[in-house]
Amino acid sequence: MKKIYVLFIVISFALVGCSQEQKSQSVTTNSSLHNYDFEMINEALKNHPEFPKLNANDSITKEFENGDNKFKVTYTSKTDANLHGPTVTTDPKNRVSEVWTEESSADYYITLIQELETDGDNMKSYWKYKYMPQTKELGLVESEDNSNVISTTTRSMPKEMPTDFDFSIKFGVQKKNEINTFEGTVTKDLIADGTKKK
Repeated sequence: MKKIYVLFIVISFALVGCSQEQKSQSVTTNSSLHNYDFEMINEALKNHPEFPKLNANDSITKEFENGDNKFKVTYTSKTDANLHGPTVTTDPKNRVSEVWTEESSADYYITLIQELETDGDNMKSYWKYKYMPQTKELGLVESEDNSNVISTTTRSMPKEMPTDFDFSIKFGVQKKNEINTFEGTVTKDLIADGTKKK
């Protein structure tokens, strides 16, 4: 009987010790970070008025005509959050806590993509921004900007031009039967190189 009682006492002390050790190592985790997709897409589109209205992680394709050529331009937005993990703190009672904060637990990114599709080739522009929740501002991380070329290519031109004149323009080398397509208008750069065709 004494042995059973002693064994019971030993087991009780052991359980109490384990409980206290577990208590000192208890972890409190709150991993529900805010979703900043709405804020990020609104801020990013302010920098790119050529983009249509987009939702986060959305894609829109538009078709354009330039003479006999047809083009497609796809506008896309992508968001991403790189988690670093929680900040670990220890209180005076030696209890460990893991705290998730918007500033230090993750980096938030949004990327805008503009892609031109033609029969012969594709051309892409992109802008990747980092979002700072504290200031609600975007910082450009990396980019490849071909938007001017894409914009000029997709600008609508008249489908028919006068057929009784030959035009030439000078881009270092003279080319006949071509017009300056910049701004979609015939400009003073056009030089009539001869008389009316017979």
